Amino acid sequence: MSTEIRKWEYKFTEYLTNKIDSDIKELKQFINNAGVGLKQKVVQGDYESLTASMKWLLGVRKRASATDALWDSVAQDIEMLGKYGVQVDHEVLQILEILPQEWDALKKLAQTSKEVIGPHMAEWVDRILSEEDIFRTKVMDFRGQFKAEAPLTFNISETEAYQRIDSCRIKYVTLLS
Repeated sequence: MSTEIRKWEYKFTEYLTNKIDSDIKELKQFINNAGVGLKQKVVQGDYESLTASMKWLLGVRKRASATDALWDSVAQDIEMLGKYGVQVDHEVLQILEILPQEWDALKKLAQTSKEVIGPHMAEWVDRILSEEDIFRTKVMDFRGQFKAEAPLTFNISETEAYQRIDSCRIKYVTLLS
């Protein structure tokens, strides 16, 4: 029985050690990558750089609550491991000392980046809205032409009806492209 308990104790402490190690290293990598991504300059009218920055902002926002709660969880796990005489890797402890400050700096950088890309986002929203208005106008014009030209009555010949259908289909395909 004692052997079984020791075996499960070892598995649990090994799991916690690996979890702490992977969580901290993964967060460190995310902070480094997000920092580089958020520092990229967004060029006026460049959709790719804007969306790349927005993706990093979304990543920071999604991780914010979980990461803020991570510090207490990791501290409790380290304390529990200490009770069982298991030492956490020194490298992980060093990273853990500086990681909260780096995370706070990343959140500030994300806020600054959000303020910087705000005008670019507004520009793209205006552009999309104007394209939507143009498309809506084209659709309304097509709808009017369709009502006027489509074979909606029985007083035309079969050949003429098919010609009108083909004409409307061509206009429709042109409208969508």
